[in-house]
Amino acid sequence: RSTTDARVASALARGNPGEDQSGSPRSSIQSPAGSYKAETDPAVLSRRSKQIEYGKITREYSNYIKAIPK
Repeated sequence: RSTTDARVASALARGNPGEDQSGSPRSSIQSPAGSYKAETDPAVLSRRSKQIEYGKITREYSNYIKAIPK
């Protein structure tokens, strides 16, 4: 077998990585409370706003809006 096949087989043998030993779902995101820090740099905020506005005029975003009901 190839190395990839061996890794896949090994991962499958260990079980679902999204579950703990009891089979209960496990969150892969762990963030301590208060670790979020809002961006305050005006240059960064302006640049990010431009990126978002540019993204909204793409064909892909238009397709997304049509596919996902509000």
